[in-house]
Amino acid sequence: MNTAFSLAASLGGVVAASDFGTQMRRFWSLEDPSVRTAILGTLLLGMTCGLLGSFVVLRRLSLLGDSLGHAVLPGICAGFLVTMTKDIRWIFTGAALSAMLAAGVIALIQRRTRLKQDAVMGLVLSGFYGLGVVMLTRLQNSSSGNQSGLNRFLFGQASAISTEELKIMAVLAGIVLVVVLLAYKELAATSFDEEFAAACGIPARAIHYLLMMLVAIAIVISIQAVGIVLLSAMLITPAATAYLLTDRLKVMILLSVMFGAVAGVAGANISFLESHLPTGPFIVAVLTLFFVAAFFFSPQQGLLTRLHRRHRRQRQTLADQLVRLLHVGTSSQAQSIEKLAQEMHTSDSQVRKAVNLLRGDGLVKTDAGGLQLTTIGREYAEMLDRNAKLWELFLAQEGTIADVPFDPDTDDIEQVLGVDLKRQLEGQLNGVH
Repeated sequence: MNTAFSLAASLGGVVAASDFGTQMRRFWSLEDPSVRTAILGTLLLGMTCGLLGSFVVLRRLSLLGDSLGHAVLPGICAGFLVTMTKDIRWIFTGAALSAMLAAGVIALIQRRTRLKQDAVMGLVLSGFYGLGVVMLTRLQNSSSGNQSGLNRFLFGQASAISTEELKIMAVLAGIVLVVVLLAYKELAATSFDEEFAAACGIPARAIHYLLMMLVAIAIVISIQAVGIVLLSAMLITPAATAYLLTDRLKVMILLSVMFGAVAGVAGANISFLESHLPTGPFIVAVLTLFFVAAFFFSPQQGLLTRLHRRHRRQRQTLADQLVRLLHVGTSSQAQSIEKLAQEMHTSDSQVRKAVNLLRGDGLVKTDAGGLQLTTIGREYAEMLDRNAKLWELFLAQEGTIADVPFDPDTDDIEQVLGVDLKRQLEGQLNGVH
């Protein structure tokens, strides 16, 4: 077996002969035992990886999953050598011990050398994986190993998850969940600021090793469904996607778990629709789509969202500058667009866009002589001038924090300075005038 087979392939190609609607109904009816097992298995791995991935991403240990994932291959081969059969208990045990050994080697090299963390992980990844490939090749060329099917652990095969394997995965996932719940505060504190957590009495180093052990368990859960090659994507992509959508840890964890679970089921569903479609790569492909969507459309950090927000801010800034220009010394005199554009050092078209924005808010009116502020527009201009004076007074008194981000034309000064400080500055400003 040289390639990873799909969930549909395990059903003898019957699904491939059906139409799309029939295939979908058959999948979601859960009539086939292999479908039920695959769905539960992918749900477990998606939720477990999503849960731990949040802490891994926050600690900037994304390469850790890749390192430990590739490090399990020697353990898989060693587990097979114990009985010369594909006994999943020995294979899982070998994989877990191999991953934990790799984690220990990473920690040892980091403590004893001056090498950076990413260099150490790269060394361990290549070393363990190279050893695993050598062992796998020897086994595949032997009389007892050529039919072992160990190479499917490279890419995963969700349809091959047995009931016994599912039970082991459920137990391991339960262990991970219980440990995370018990050590949540310590994991959260050390993920944000390890030095501060250690100063508060939290055993930061022990928590770090605990997280590495939990990641090793998650890797053991995942190798059957997505394989060694794509395993790191299951650990990192859901958490990275959630990270773009929120700045709260608990929400990030919930979103990450949800993305992992949905992608697991969706990948199994897609692979069911046609023979010879692999399950693991489709799970990762769905996760990648989630990340791409968040990258472009995240409400706070999305690329298109930021571009739209910047464009809107530029338009508002130009409009506010126009209001202040109309207000300064000429509150009762209309001005032409051409003259305003010349004074603002911009084009007529940009001024017209700003005028349309202001006219929609009822701040300016047009007559035969040109543009003029309305009563509401004059009040708005006075507020802008007052905000600018408050900001100048604040900077004069608090010069040490003059780099506070604020634009008096577009920002709400009350949100930047706070209500109390704003009132204090207004009192001083009124006293001056």
